[in-house]
This record gives sequence, C-alpha cells and structure tokens, in this order.
Amino acid sequence: MRCLAERVKNASVTVHTETRAIGAGLLVYVAFTSGDSIDGVKKMAHRLTHLRIFEDAEGKLNESVQDHALSLLIIPAFTLYADTAKSHRPSLNQALPFKDAAPLFDAFINALRAIMPVETGTFGADMTVESTNDGPVTVLLEEYHENMDE
Repeated sequence: MRCLAERVKNASVTVHTETRAIGAGLLVYVAFTSGDSIDGVKKMAHRLTHLRIFEDAEGKLNESVQDHALSLLIIPAFTLYADTAKSHRPSLNQALPFKDAAPLFDAFINALRAIMPVETGTFGADMTVESTNDGPVTVLLEEYHENMDE
C-alpha cells in the first residue's frame, strides 16, 4: 500500500458533476498491491492521521492533521505503482486489480472516518483533482511486505 500525502490549504475532487472538497488538511493519493490486507489498511490509517507534518507553535513539523482537527481528501490512484524502469510506458503490473483493491479502499476510508472527517474520490472513476499545496510538504508512506523484494 502506498499513500502520497500532500499538505494542502484546500483541495477538491470532481467526479462527473459532483464536487467534494476540504479546506486545510491532507490530499492523499492511495494505491494497493499484492499482499495488502485489511489489517495493513487499518495500520496505514493510523500512520496517516498521526503523521507529523504540520507545524507546532515553534514552527517545527511536529503535529498531525488530527492534532489540528483538519480534514482528509482521499483519492484512489493505482498509478502510484507505475514502473517506468524499463520503458517510457508505465507498467502497472504491481497495482492490485480493481476487484481486489476496491474492498481495501473501502476499508481504508471506513478506518479513517472512524477517526476524522474524510472526503473521497470515486474508485475506478475519472476524476479532476485540484489543490493548493501548503509548503509544499509531500510525503510518501508505504507498507512493506516481505515478498516485495522478490
């Protein structure tokens, strides 16, 4: 599982004609791969909501989105597993197929909503995402599996 978290002043996603938006918080792109599990998704939800990439009173990156009572916008993005090492055309073989990834995405959203406000894109849809980065501060979170090195 990979999450690319961007600290934002605001962000929105439009799916068809419906727009979902947040103010300050995190815009997070998420993707799944072989070996990902519901347990891992729950752990990632905890890591993400406790990720210390917001400034404290002294200006240090020492507080989380949860500490500041901000929001999350979660966007499914299987292309986070794109491999371009051997070609100009990205290989997406490491991304989990739609039928296997969709339940993990739903579990991730449910785990996050148990903690804080969340807006989402639509799994499998074409989306338009807009944001105003804050910083910029962008962090890649990844769940490692023993079989990833094989």
